Formats: sequence, C-alpha cells, structure tokens
Amino acid sequence: MELDDLLRRLPERAACFLTCADPSASVYSLRLLTEGQTQFQSDILYFGSVARLPRQLPQGAFLNCVVHGNVDQPLCLGENNSNIAVLAEEQDPFACYNALQSFFIEDQEVTDLVRRMLTAHFSNNGLQYLIDEAGKSLSNPIFVIDSSYQYIARHIGKLPEDDSEYARIMRQEMQYNSILEKGVAYIQEHKIDETLGSTDRPYCHYNEYIKKKTMLGAVRIHSIHVAHVMMVEQNHPFTKVDEECFARLVLFVGQEMQKIPLYQKNKGQMYSYFLINLLTDKQPSQAVIHRRLQVLHFRLLETFYVVVLQPKSGSFTGQSLDPITDQLHGILTGNIYALYNGQLVILFNRKLAEPLGEYTEGVLRANATLNRLSVGVSNAFGDLTDIRRSYAQAESAIRYGERFCQVIEDRYLFYYRECSYLEMLDICSHEINLMNYCQPSLLGLMEYDKKNNSELMETFFAYLQNSGNTMRTAKLLCMHKNTLLYRIDRIKTILNNDLASGEDMFMFHLSFRTLIFLGIYTPKIKPRKNALERGQQE
Repeated sequence: MELDDLLRRLPERAACFLTCADPSASVYSLRLLTEGQTQFQSDILYFGSVARLPRQLPQGAFLNCVVHGNVDQPLCLGENNSNIAVLAEEQDPFACYNALQSFFIEDQEVTDLVRRMLTAHFSNNGLQYLIDEAGKSLSNPIFVIDSSYQYIARHIGKLPEDDSEYARIMRQEMQYNSILEKGVAYIQEHKIDETLGSTDRPYCHYNEYIKKKTMLGAVRIHSIHVAHVMMVEQNHPFTKVDEECFARLVLFVGQEMQKIPLYQKNKGQMYSYFLINLLTDKQPSQAVIHRRLQVLHFRLLETFYVVVLQPKSGSFTGQSLDPITDQLHGILTGNIYALYNGQLVILFNRKLAEPLGEYTEGVLRANATLNRLSVGVSNAFGDLTDIRRSYAQAESAIRYGERFCQVIEDRYLFYYRECSYLEMLDICSHEINLMNYCQPSLLGLMEYDKKNNSELMETFFAYLQNSGNTMRTAKLLCMHKNTLLYRIDRIKTILNNDLASGEDMFMFHLSFRTLIFLGIYTPKIKPRKNALERGQQE
C-alpha cells in the first residue's frame, strides 16, 4: 500500500508530512517504534512518539514513520531519506494506530482475494470461470453485460426461490439471457451507462427496478466502453474490500474479453464498438468522439454517409453477417461498420463533398441483389454528432424505398435524398387529406383515361420523369416521336395548361407522387435509375 494513500484514509488533517522524500513509497506492515532503535526496513511503517525518533539514520537506510507529540526542534534526519508524518495534537494516537493496523489487515484481505481472481484470469479457462471464481470470492452475484444488454457471463449462486422482486426478475432474465425491456428502460432513464462512462471507479447504485443495491464498473477495450460488470448486494453488505476487489475484477474482465474471438478478429472490432456507442448515445460530445478516434488511430475525413443493409426478411446474426462483410471487403477499407439492431451499419468516410462513388454503389447493389437485401443511404453529413439523425435517414430510405420502386425500377438500393418526399407525405397524411395537394386538372386527366380507355396519364408521367425531353420519353414508351407529340398536345388541351411554367410542372410532379403514395395511380413503365442518369447526360 502506498504511504500517501494510507494516510489519506485517516480522518481529514489527522496527519501531515514533516519530511517527504517519497510519499508513494510502498509499506506492507505496521510496527511500534522502540527507544534507541537503529535498524529500519523501508517497507515497514513505524509508529511512535517523536522522542523515539533516531537522531540520524544508518548509511543507506530509509525510514517511513508516523509520530505523535510536540515537535519543538528541527529534526536531524535528512529530507531525502525519510517520510515522517506527525499526528495533529487533538488526535488520539492509540485510535490512529488501531485504524492504521485495520487498514493493513484490510489490504491483506484485498491482496488474497485479488490473487485468487488473478489466478483464475491467468488459467485461460475463459470469462465464465473468472466470474465464477470472483463470485465465490466476493460471495455476491456478479454479472457481465454487453452493450446490447445481453448477459455474457454470470455467477448467481443459489437464486432465491421467494417472490421478491429480485428473484422474480432474475428468473425471467436468466430465461432470455438478457436484461428485459423494463430493465433497459430503467438503465436509460437513470443514465447509468453515462455515469459509468465518466468514472474509473466502481459506482454504487440502489437499483429500484430489482430492489437491490448494486456495484457497477465499465469494461473498456482501447478506451471503448464495451460492457459493464454488476455485483448485487444479495448475501452480505458491500465493504471497502468489495470495492477494491471489484475495481480489479473489472480490469481483469476487460483483459479476458480481449481473448474472446469476437474481440480478437482485428482492430476493426474496436471501431465497431465505437460506432455502436455513437448510435446509442443520445447526446454525443464532439470532444469525446475526437479523443476516442485518436485512441483508435482512425483518420477522419470531412464527409460521412450512413449506409444500412437489412435482409428483406428477418435480420442479421453474427454468423450470417460474415459472408456479407467478406463480399463487401473492398469497400469497407477505411470505413467503420457494425452489427446493430440486426442490421449491418456502415459509416463511410469521404473527402469533402465526395459522393459514395460508382464503384461503391455498384458493390452495394450487387451484394444486395445477390443476398436479397435492402440498402438505405443517408444524406451526406459533416459532424459525427449527427450520426443518429443520419442513421434514421438510412432506415427511412429502406422503409419508403419500396414505394419509390413504383417510380424507379430499383428494388435494392435506396437513397434518402430520392425518397424523402415520401416520408414528408407520410407525416402530412396523419394531419390532412393529401388529395388537397393534387392538381384538379390532373384528376380530370385521370378521369379522361378511365372513360376513353387511353393512357395519357402514363404518357404525361413518363414525360415528367424525363424532364420534358421528348426523344427520351418516346424511347421509354417505345413509340414514335410524332405519336408522342400528338399525345402531349392532347394532354395540354385536357389540362388547359401549356406546360411551360416551372411552378405548374412542380405541382404536377407533386400530384403524381401523392397519387402514387396513396395507391390511386401506379405507373406501368418504370425506368431504371441509371438509365435516367445517362439520359440526363445526353
């Protein structure tokens, strides 16, 4: 135990240093200072009256000592070979001696318990074995919980069979091997993860959810909070020894978790936990993000995209994800990805205003087509504290992308920028009748088609999709250009509009999108997105 730390455990201002050569000197036992003593060991703390201090120390000796009494003359001992602390006059020397002695006894108990846990750690028998040994040593239930609130190791001992809140909840959670939704809500409401993330010491908290006092500590790998350890005050009250041993246990758990294949694969796994923390942090700090990236040695560029890959049925598991990441290996380099909420989430890192690029988009589309995935792409953003909003955009792109398929023939890759208007329409539909936004003349054109069995709506929609380019529209509809021109003139007559106003064209576009959203109109011919883009370059 370090001398300075030992003295700090005494009542405030109980002792102060007279000489202080090395306050961090380690001492392992306490002895009374005897009169005329000349031999001293540097790892022993001596205790006695000022009058019993030696006038000088033998050559090469070092003295650690706590004394009581009046210091009425300068000490002859050198300042470079002694740590001498004197008790304040009002302090009871015998009480202080007993207190120091109990600290050493406590420290010995900590040493014995830590040695047992350290032996388990070095046995290479795994995380569960470490937790079992720690649980037996500390005589209370201990749990290791990952960032998705799953139990990855636990030692409960004999679970109470009574109807207490703790026993009832534990029986349920052990059945699912996970903290239940109410428990997760309690953790989030009381900001327990945030508290653990801000301290390096064990945190004691009375958990109203399970009606038990708990001791918690954050498990970090490369400074990333990947899990936490929880001890429950079930069999005996927490003590200072419990706190000291628990702090060591949390460090051992972090080292043990790095042996698990999931954390062993490569440094990218640490990036994954960084990304998951970003996605779950409701109030991310720019300074903390920057510090974590420095620790991970990850170089940030100026522009980011969040891309979400989601199976069209079900969700990813760790096993089903591996083939996908292998196929995407070429575009994952220099980016961060993680399995989150059953989805593969990728944070693309780009130069200023740089798009994803044709190669990346091609790999994503090919992978999605091969594996029947939906891919959502957020808008570009430049501040990682906005990542939750961008993640929501990528999810919305998938959610509304299927409706966008009614306009463009692309069933796999969806950009939020291209279907965000559908989200806007969806939100508005809860407040107002969307038919209010449809041009009455377009509804008249639709009615004309029904009565005359014509396809002027299809012609007009294709014309709008091609920005009024008659050559591309005729090619898309597989008709002669003169036939198309005749139909356009007919449309203008029925609409009573020369289609020369940008405002009118916008409103017709909006009306078509609204009718498609409501399921009132479905276009028969849907161009592929890349075909439209090539047409725009003609």
